[in-house]
Order: sequence, then C-alpha cells, then structure tokens
Amino acid sequence: MCPLLTETANEDEDSDLAADRSAAEVIDTMAINLPRHVFGPVLEFASVNFRHVNPKYREAAVTSLGVVSEGCSEHFKDKLEECLKVVLEALKDQEQMVRGAASFALGQFAEHLQPEILSHYESVLPCILNALEDPSDEVKEKSYYALAAFCEDMGEDILPYLEPLICRLVISLQSSPRNLQETCMSAIGSVAAAAEQAFIPYAEKVLEMMKGFMVLTKDEDLCARARATEVVGIVAMAVGRTRMEAILPPFIEAAISGFGLDYSELREYTHGFFSNVAEILDDSFSQYLPHVVPLAFSSCNL
Repeated sequence: MCPLLTETANEDEDSDLAADRSAAEVIDTMAINLPRHVFGPVLEFASVNFRHVNPKYREAAVTSLGVVSEGCSEHFKDKLEECLKVVLEALKDQEQMVRGAASFALGQFAEHLQPEILSHYESVLPCILNALEDPSDEVKEKSYYALAAFCEDMGEDILPYLEPLICRLVISLQSSPRNLQETCMSAIGSVAAAAEQAFIPYAEKVLEMMKGFMVLTKDEDLCARARATEVVGIVAMAVGRTRMEAILPPFIEAAISGFGLDYSELREYTHGFFSNVAEILDDSFSQYLPHVVPLAFSSCNL
C-alpha cells in the first residue's frame, strides 16, 4: 500500500478513486484496527524513503506517518523523536508537494499524539513559524491547522513564541485569501487559549479585526464569520471579564444578528461564543438571557 501513495491521479481522473487517496484510506483503516501490525512496516517505508531522489517518494514517506498517527498513536510514543525528525526535515524540502505532506503530517501529529508531542515544542514551533511564510498557500493552510492543534494545550510554554506568532498571524490575516483566513483565525484562537492573560496586549488588535468579519453576510463569507465569532469567545475567556465587559456589547449584537442568517456552522459557533461570554460575565449576562435563551431553544427544536 505505501508505494501506492506515490501515484498521482490524472487530471481527468476522479480524485476520490485515485490510487494515492485510496491507499491512504486503506492504511488509515488498518492502522486504526491493527495498529501493532501496521506501525513497523510504515515506519520502515518512511525511514527508507524520506531522502529518496524522487520527490513523490519523499512525499509518500511523510504522508504515511501522518496517516497512521491516529491509529498507531500508542506505538508512536517510543519513536516520536525519530518520526518528528523525518517530518521536520521534509518541511524544509525544496519541493512544494513534500512540504505540503510534511505540514499535513505535523498537523496529524499535533492532533493525535498529545500530550507527548508538546515536549518537542522547541524544535516544532520554529519550523511551523517558517512554514507560515511558505510561498505555497497549501503549505500555509496546513501549517495553520498544525499550529492550531499544537498550541491549544501548550499553556505557558507558548510565551516565548507569542510575539512572533501573533505578528505573523495578524499579517497573514490581513493579506490572505478567505480560505486561509479561516484556518489562520483558528490558529489565533488556539494561541489565545494557551496564552491566557499574556494575550492581553494583542487582544484589542485581534478583536478589532474580528469585528470586520462578524458583519459579513454573503453566503461564501459565513464560514469566516463563524470562525471570527468563535475567536472572540476564546479571547474573552483568555483575557477575562475586567478587560472585556465594556467592549462586548457590539460583538454580542453581531452574534445575535448572525442567527438570522440561518447558517448551521455560524449557529454552532455562536452557541459556543455565548457559552464563553456567559462564563466570564457571570451575573451580568442576565441582561442577554431574553435574547439568547430563545435562540438556544430554536436550535434544540431543529
């Protein structure tokens, strides 16, 4: 199966039926159900091919590690350093497809190999920071995803990286296409959740940017609006009531009006937003109950 990951679909071929995608699905399913039989052969394939002269084999080497990280998470623990070395080297490859596969694998590691992966933050975070400046949008998007999954549980270990991370993410948010902005906001939310009170110096700038997204009404922009709504709730939780109470009303109004747009993802994130806001405002949230409770009931009745 692993060598099939090197096959590329023809332009006119259905990508769902492509050999590389089908092979990845088979390897993933086997890893989830037969992890101890799968990890060894996949690690061997990756170790033999991650410096292969053919970039498709280098891409397949890191893809295979990403694909089995969920199913084989227990087996990764003893070999994490070795596997990370392969992926972080691939993140610097001259070929975009190899860097894209490496950023995918890193995102999978960050999601499925917690908490062990966090102890490697000193080698992982600088590599992700570099990948955020990649010329390829695909690499950037997957790197935001990796960053979001990685940072969420870092706690105070994130503090030395806070300034460069936020600067990079804010610049990206201002200059990126819409699909990248969505994953970028997700990363900002994770950084804020990890940094807590240390996020205070950046909160005003980030909230001001979110305000712009929370008034968008076109269908194609509602996913970004949902993300922005989520981020405001996370930032509110991070920096606390004292800093947030006075500036929350316009965000709460925007969140309530977003319900009228009848977009399920926006509705879902808005409930999360109100949950966070209620938690930090405590008894002073009672003024919003006549608006918020009927919205919750309406979702319960869907």
